[in-house]
Amino acid sequence: MRLSSANDGEFATPYIQNCKFLDNFASRQGGALIAAPIPIEHVCEGGSCEDPEDYTSLLKIRTCEFRGNIAHNETGGAIDMSRSGLDIAGTLVADNHANAYGSGIHIFFPTPLIITNCTITNNNNSHSSAGVACSRSDWQPPDPEGTEPPLGLFVVKNSIISGNRDDQPGGGSGSFDNQLGGAKYGYPIKPELDFSIVYDSVGVVGVPPFGAGNQTTPAFDPAFFVDRSNGNVFARNYKVVRLSRCRG
Repeated sequence: MRLSSANDGEFATPYIQNCKFLDNFASRQGGALIAAPIPIEHVCEGGSCEDPEDYTSLLKIRTCEFRGNIAHNETGGAIDMSRSGLDIAGTLVADNHANAYGSGIHIFFPTPLIITNCTITNNNNSHSSAGVACSRSDWQPPDPEGTEPPLGLFVVKNSIISGNRDDQPGGGSGSFDNQLGGAKYGYPIKPELDFSIVYDSVGVVGVPPFGAGNQTTPAFDPAFFVDRSNGNVFARNYKVVRLSRCRG
């Protein structure tokens, strides 16, 4: 699925619910879904620049599955959002692959990413931030020195983001590292966690301490899910086992 529009800076925003995106392939970004509006550039000191207020589209995804999708050469094994917001809830993102950032979800430019009641797991890539990644753009905030980033840009609520793999430092090739990758725009965009589980969190940008209600450990327990190793990718069961360390 490719979302675009006749208007610069916008993309079509269907309400996507109760859908399965399985076994899709893209030669570049967005193995299953990509939103890529035409950028809007302004003349600024030192050249051209972009303003995040130009980009107001927000895609909503509810109770869907993204499994076994591939972004062969670039970002977003399952979902790739460029200059656009994503509000995703009740959704499984598993067993996807990308060769760059975000084999589960990748978002470019500081527009909102809100993840609620989701499980993002068993995704892998050959770069960094295998689970969820916010990537850099050329935009810089005004007077970034000492400026705190605005809240609400990268929110993870009541979700499990764990067991994703990449090939970057922090444990060697295939390490369980960088489950959540924030971005830097003169200041870091940090994930805001609320009652979520992020195991294998070595290298998370600016997250620890997680705060009340969140959990993390430096190692992922393969028995956390009912069945994450079935040879049939689409038959794997990512429900949490009853006796797991998942507790409120």
